[in-house]
Amino acid sequence: MSVAGDAAPIGREEREKFERDGYLVVGDAGCRESVLDGIVTDLDGLFEGEYRREADGVYYSNHRIMDAWRISENVKSLALAPRILSMLQELYGRTPLPFQTLNFRWGTEQPAHSDAIHFNSEPAGYMCGAWVALEDIDMDCGPVVYYPGSHRLPEVRMEEIGENADEAQYSEYVIELIEREGLEPRYATIRKGEVFLWASNLLHGGSARKNTSRTRHSQVTHFFFEGCKYYSPLLSRGDEVHALHPDRVGDDREAANRESRRRIREIVATSVPVGSIVLVVSRSDDGLLELDSREGRHFPQDEEGAWAGHYPADSGEAIAHLEELRAKGAQFIVFPAEALWWLDHYADFAQHLDSRHEAIARREDCTIFALR
Repeated sequence: MSVAGDAAPIGREEREKFERDGYLVVGDAGCRESVLDGIVTDLDGLFEGEYRREADGVYYSNHRIMDAWRISENVKSLALAPRILSMLQELYGRTPLPFQTLNFRWGTEQPAHSDAIHFNSEPAGYMCGAWVALEDIDMDCGPVVYYPGSHRLPEVRMEEIGENADEAQYSEYVIELIEREGLEPRYATIRKGEVFLWASNLLHGGSARKNTSRTRHSQVTHFFFEGCKYYSPLLSRGDEVHALHPDRVGDDREAANRESRRRIREIVATSVPVGSIVLVVSRSDDGLLELDSREGRHFPQDEEGAWAGHYPADSGEAIAHLEELRAKGAQFIVFPAEALWWLDHYADFAQHLDSRHEAIARREDCTIFALR
């Protein structure tokens, strides 16, 4: 399937520049100004609180909103802009699949990183980002900072940084890499409606906000491409690959969730004896606790067995809670794919599971431990 669009064909010079430098600035996203302004209006008042996921499938915080396409037709329209899709198909030779939107009110001041450490593909390199300015962006409001040509450096694996390396250590590694390679920063000071496209391995981040009263309304859309497998190197270790099954922008989330839950229940049915008490790392009750003649319970949970309402403060708290529930009869714990970040974030908790208990299933959809 091809993507129809109204963009002029990508010229040889543009293609060569993207291959050489890892980015392009495109003069027009191809959306009406009312769509760009509508995004700002739609999300006004929603940037608040700590990072959290709500029932609508959107992640909210005071500095960004992830997957607002689920609640805003304007956000979705920009993510599916035919002009951007057409250009990406020409650059990559495959159909682009938008899978995530990020909307910003302020500059992020995010450390330099490569998207390839978070989102990658087999074959490699079939992921990219498109950042669209929803207002004029200059040096005062903290534009995207990027390092031309850095996409041609070898992709980093977490094992190269250190055993059980985390995201903070990755950021330190990137700082050292930039200094070692003598990479020079450039800044995406683009005008309203313009697009900054970048390759997955291009090092980039958020520059300092020189004027903290200035907004930086903008939208990022991340794309995979058709015919690939998708995974997260940040959450993968050795031969254990953390597969990704992202929703595509515009897809029926409920149908995708039902299919994912069905596959998890099948894995539990073939791995866990009937009658077992099974902990499930989940905040919701969207079918994950319905385990066919097995008793599903939340982890973490409150005294009534409902979701605890908060995550453990650290690995020690997570271990203590797990062992308390094991003493009360819990026999297995299931980590759905979307909860596998626990095993990276709570490193000592993950080590406790591997040393004290037994992994009986490691699949793309979930990982299951028997509590010994």
